[in-house]
Amino acid sequence: MVKTKPIDLVVRKWKDRASIATEDYKAGVLNPRREWEEGAKSANDAWKAGIQDAIARDAYVKGVEGKNEKWKRKASTVGATRYAQGVAAGVDEYKAKMSKVLSIIGAIELPPRGPRGAEQNYERVKAIGKALHEARKRGEI
Repeated sequence: MVKTKPIDLVVRKWKDRASIATEDYKAGVLNPRREWEEGAKSANDAWKAGIQDAIARDAYVKGVEGKNEKWKRKASTVGATRYAQGVAAGVDEYKAKMSKVLSIIGAIELPPRGPRGAEQNYERVKAIGKALHEARKRGEI
């Protein structure tokens, strides 16, 4: 039998060490042993195999089953406290990407508007959706 430390001791040590590791975390991100993109690209085949394995095991559904209450609790507490900070940190990226989206939409020649509820009005929406989808597939947005 393997002797292990009491769970409360393990958790306390993890919490105490992690709570003061912000600068270590930042230093690790800025000075990795291997660049993130390089590592992610080299893992492509393993990712594909893992995805196929997950599909075969129906892992997605199994992974979310019974997790609704945890999701609500964490999203409404931790997520809620970080939401505004995340939005503020993303303003420049949002502006850059949304500018591209608006530029694509602005270049669309829409078919004429019809009376309220007319089928031709849905063609206008369809034209926008199709243009944005194609731009996303090309990697423009």
